[in-house]
Amino acid sequence: MEHTVPDSALSDQLGRSVKSIQEKRRKIRRYNEAGRPPHKQPTFNEQFYDAARLWKEGKIPALEGARRCGMPNSTFRFRANRLYAEKEQSEPSEE
Repeated sequence: MEHTVPDSALSDQLGRSVKSIQEKRRKIRRYNEAGRPPHKQPTFNEQFYDAARLWKEGKIPALEGARRCGMPNSTFRFRANRLYAEKEQSEPSEE
């Protein structure tokens, strides 16, 4: 498996250890050698953002938001919480 970025540089960019990056590469290699298709990351389209907003406002349960997006409940909650945490960090505080 070819890669252009050295593990040490990738470690600095991602904030992970070199050992964890090497282990992830090994897992990916083993997974691909088994003849399985690569795992697809969920796409974040308007449906996700609308469902996340409605969930954060308390208008729908997380399970309904996850169903609308076609992803597992835990993934939906994790991604939606991360989305709103990033928005809160980027907004300047009013004092």
